[in-house]
This record gives sequence, structure tokens and C-alpha cells, in this order.
Amino acid sequence: MLFVRKAPFPKRLAAEHYSYLDCRAEVREAARKLCISDVLLQQRKREVSCGVPYVVPVAQARELGEAWLEAIDSFEPGLLEISMYSFGLAVMKLGLKLVLTGLVVTNYKDLDAVKSADIIHYCYGNDVWNKRHYYSSPMSSKVWLPPTKTRSGTVLGEIVSQLHEAGEFYSKQQVASLG
Repeated sequence: MLFVRKAPFPKRLAAEHYSYLDCRAEVREAARKLCISDVLLQQRKREVSCGVPYVVPVAQARELGEAWLEAIDSFEPGLLEISMYSFGLAVMKLGLKLVLTGLVVTNYKDLDAVKSADIIHYCYGNDVWNKRHYYSSPMSSKVWLPPTKTRSGTVLGEIVSQLHEAGEFYSKQQVASLG
């Protein structure tokens, strides 16, 4: 997640809605294991399709955290979005009310202007930049210098700009610690 500006987070339980998440078979099976009815799942399906940033009030944190872990355990390992789906299932299991926010833009396509959101969720990659290229130790140091020129004001442009800015910051910190 990259913050473009200060986000107006709600003061109550909230999460971002992600339209690309759906109530697939694995989610329905996990809901059954958690004793969440198909009717409730259908009624609140938008709440299962949610993810970061999460806003969890302190008063609900422990109970929700425990239910969230239980929901994670109800899935077979391997599904990339387990944590996202599990949050929504935990909210449903506990009967909590959830506010769905609209604070985020993804880098699914570089067509979106940054001005449309407070936060960028860089969950996708393309041939220009992909966070998954930097998982290995040899590649991780190169994350700060993405090999691309981008258009200012676009999602990809903001990602690259913030990576360059962070790279400059960390290189100055390293020089300062050596001196």
C-alpha cells in the first residue's frame, strides 16, 4: 500500500471493497465450516470481497482477531486472498457491522489517475513493474530503482515516484550511518 495523501479512515469497523473478489467455491466451503449460512453469505457477499486497509476498533480487536484466524484455518492453504476473504467471514460470523470504504485504487491498469484515491494497493504487476520481481535477495535491493519512465499523475507513475523517493532516503541513511 502506498499512501498518496492522508486517508479519511472511518472511526468504526471498516475495510476496502474489492470488486475482483467473488464468492467462489473455496469461500462458500470455508463459510460452511464456520457455520455461516448460504443465505447470510449471499446477503453480505460484498463484505466477503474486502481487504486492506482494515480499520479495527480496539474494543473489537481481540474477538475479531481470533475469529479471523479461525476463518483463515477454515481454508485449504494456497489461496492468495485467504486473509482477505477470512476477514469478511469473521465479521459475518460475529454478526458485526462493516463499513466498506472507497479509499483505494489498484494498479490493475495504469488508466486510473492517482487523484481518484488516497491509497494505492499495488497488488498487480505488468511488464513494466511487478512487485513479485523483487522477492529474491539479489533482486530486493533493486526495488528502489524501477527500470522505467512513467507518466506523472498515473497510478504506475506514483508507484515509481515513491520507490525512487524511498531509494534516495535509504541511500542517504546508509551514507549517514557510515560517516
